[in-house]
Amino acid sequence: MRGGCNFIVTSPVVATAFESMAGFNAANYNDGMKFAMGVKQLGTIKNTINVYKNPYMLENLILTGFRGKSFL
Repeated sequence: MRGGCNFIVTSPVVATAFESMAGFNAANYNDGMKFAMGVKQLGTIKNTINVYKNPYMLENLILTGFRGKSFL
């Protein structure tokens, strides 16, 4: 086993709920990404799970996954 999930992709409705949770840290956008379109990183939950918002995803859906350091 590789472990639990370390990223989440959600719809805008679910992303709003994650933003109001205790332990959520918003991402810092000082790198010039003012007008990002499509999937956007919102922040992290307790600095372990990255949260992404997909505006085209169906409501009340959460996609979880694990991104490791190797290709496989």
